[in-house]
Amino acid sequence: MGGARCRGAPPHRQAGAAPELGSLEFECRVLLVPETEQRMIVYVPEPGSPTQAVFRQLAERVAT
Repeated sequence: MGGARCRGAPPHRQAGAAPELGSLEFECRVLLVPETEQRMIVYVPEPGSPTQAVFRQLAERVAT
């Protein structure tokens, strides 16, 4: 990111459902880079949760 500093907006919880995956619950974090006005949204599941297991399965699918 060069010399840019990120600052984060307060995280918030989100829940949703996907037909193939079922119910998902995660924390949504938005990282802001003020110099560029860019935002990066990161979805973080609770460690050990069913959502974390689903995220891992999705990562494995993408990796193959």
